[in-house]
Amino acid sequence: MKKIRKIVGLLCIMLFACVVNTQNVGAAQSDYVYDAATNSYTLQVKSGANITDALTSALDAAVGTEGNPAQIVIPSGSYSINLVKVTKSYVTISAEGATIKFAGSTSSGQFVLKATDASTTGVKISGGTWDGNSKASVIFQFGGDSVTTNNLTIENCTVKNADQNVKVNKGNNITFSKVTFANANYGISVSNTKNLTMTGCSATDNTFGYGLRTLSGTNTLENCTATANSTDGLQIKEKGTSVTIKGGSYNNNTKNGISMTAGTTVTMNGVDVSNNKSNGISPVGSTSSKTVLIAANCKFNKNGRHGVAGDSGATINVTDSEANNNTANGIMLNKKCTSTGIAGCTTNGNGGTGILIQDGSSCSSVKNCTSNNNKNIGITLTDVTTTVENCTVNNNQKHGINIANKAGYNAAKKVTIKNTQCNGNKSVGITITDKKTVVVTDSEASNNSSSGIETKGASLTIRGSTFSGNGKYGIVARAGKLNINKATVSKNKSEGIYYTGTNVSGYCTNSKIVGNKVGISLYQGITISKLNGNTISNSKQYGMLCGGEKGHKAVIKQCKNNKFSNPNAKAEISCYGKVTLPSTVKAQKPVTFGKKVKAGAKTVTGTATAGQTIKVTVGKKNYTVKVNGGKFTVKSGKLKRGTKIKAVIIDKSKNTFTASCTVK
Repeated sequence: MKKIRKIVGLLCIMLFACVVNTQNVGAAQSDYVYDAATNSYTLQVKSGANITDALTSALDAAVGTEGNPAQIVIPSGSYSINLVKVTKSYVTISAEGATIKFAGSTSSGQFVLKATDASTTGVKISGGTWDGNSKASVIFQFGGDSVTTNNLTIENCTVKNADQNVKVNKGNNITFSKVTFANANYGISVSNTKNLTMTGCSATDNTFGYGLRTLSGTNTLENCTATANSTDGLQIKEKGTSVTIKGGSYNNNTKNGISMTAGTTVTMNGVDVSNNKSNGISPVGSTSSKTVLIAANCKFNKNGRHGVAGDSGATINVTDSEANNNTANGIMLNKKCTSTGIAGCTTNGNGGTGILIQDGSSCSSVKNCTSNNNKNIGITLTDVTTTVENCTVNNNQKHGINIANKAGYNAAKKVTIKNTQCNGNKSVGITITDKKTVVVTDSEASNNSSSGIETKGASLTIRGSTFSGNGKYGIVARAGKLNINKATVSKNKSEGIYYTGTNVSGYCTNSKIVGNKVGISLYQGITISKLNGNTISNSKQYGMLCGGEKGHKAVIKQCKNNKFSNPNAKAEISCYGKVTLPSTVKAQKPVTFGKKVKAGAKTVTGTATAGQTIKVTVGKKNYTVKVNGGKFTVKSGKLKRGTKIKAVIIDKSKNTFTASCTVK
């Protein structure tokens, strides 16, 4: 019996040893080690090995659920790989510290990880450097015409050196986090996808950094970068594609930082799109597809063409952004673009125009913007109805604001300029060359090399604005209508206000016209309904000069309640040629005082237009005398030093002609 027990025991030991030995042999031959506690499959591979079979075996064996995904771990090291198909859902491939290089051929259709044979859900790729070796068509391919990938996540890895590093052709809820896409035709290409999220990704040295098309739902790029790509940093294509971009930069790309084709929408905030060799961003619309750009707190600086290049019916709304030092224009709306507003922007130092709105485009307002030191014009408005408000448009190499029209477009529109400065420009502060209605209120156009404001055909109304120190005219109308009220026009080198042309009309009321070469000039075929309530003083040649020439007549219907004081001028009012003034208004010489008005003198002498009655105030005493032979004398008694003297002529239209002096 004892012998039998020994034999049975020995057989059991041998059987156990065989079982153990069989398991060990299996493990030694296995491509992975499975840990049930973590549902993980760790590949049993050495650095330098080809992991295609091992990874395929692990994927075949993996069983994951939404709550307990299968973990496939590629150990640290360098490996080669051929095509591996992903057909399972709820699988995570972890490759932290691993470099995996494609070992297949260069023929088309070569993939590293391919998930196009079955719909997948909950796949994650985390970590590693995945190298297409300049042979692979695609490193990661997910989704296809009849295959959808859902809830895909790719994170913390580098994918490089393929034709397309990552391609998602059909998907829902796709997430990329801290992925670098490099050295490919497309760093990443996503199409026919809903709800894409990219965070902290970078695209460098690709042909296209990011290619996004036919996206729906909520699609967000946050703190991503695209740098040194050989065409566009970010390409957004196909009707219906909508993307929100938060933060990040799209700089130093060979073509555009961001391109938008017809029918796409981009909402962006806090994004830097600078130093690209073509445009910063180029939203292009079409007659059938609406393209929309909404940009806030962005930078579009130092691009090789335009900062923002809207074209062909795109909608462009830009606020609190920069478009500075671009080779061409800062912000451009071209060919029937639309905008509800450009606000709080700086468009300085551009090689062309700061803000250009033209060719049938529309813009509701340009507000709180600065457009200085541009090599062309600060703001150009061609065939636009808009309001320019609280803007600074200074020191541009040509005009400050240019309001124009182009053949083939409707010029019968209105521009309103409020609380805006157009100072120090190398040509005209504000120039108007079409038949628009233009209203300028509480604005300034001073110290420009040419005129403050000039109109050639518009119906221009000026209220409460300042035009001072300009190289030629303060205000000039060469055609159309010019209405002025409560303006300040001072120290311009030629005329303060100049109405000239064969068909110019308007009025000038309650304005201060001071220190110009000629206060106000009225020339050729002009008709002025009223010149009332103005102060015209310290003109160097004429207070008011009226001339009708070349078969045309200058007509001034009212001229009353004006205050003239131009003692050093040739005339207060001078007329030549065909001129019609009110019968109560005559040409007037300045009132002047003689040289003998000194302390100790007993008379005050001076000159004025003959036949006038002049009122002279010496200190507190008033005298009324006639001007005989162009001279007047007042017996004042002995004059004391410091006594103030004032002489006034008042005509029948209550215009006053005044001179003042102090006894020395």
